[in-house]
Amino acid sequence: MTDLIEQIAAISGQKKLYPAPDRDGGDRVGAVMAFKENHPKYALDKAGNIIGLNLARTGLDDEKWQQILALPGLAGHLRALNLNENKLTTFPFP
Repeated sequence: MTDLIEQIAAISGQKKLYPAPDRDGGDRVGAVMAFKENHPKYALDKAGNIIGLNLARTGLDDEKWQQILALPGLAGHLRALNLNENKLTTFPFP
């Protein structure tokens, strides 16, 4: 899964995506949604699938978002997504 995370970081123009912090009760989805400046993050389920992605304020545009969505093994597992304050004009999602 590290390769997928690195690909998302590269496409979105980020040096790194950070794992969402551990929260009481193991709420990985809730942990990924909170925004922190210059700290894009992801959450994994127990099987190692990306279930949450927070790319708020990363300058993401439609082309970059489409490239991320096209990555194999991503869209089918996402349960939480924060793309606030980006340059998206449309939001197609499988």
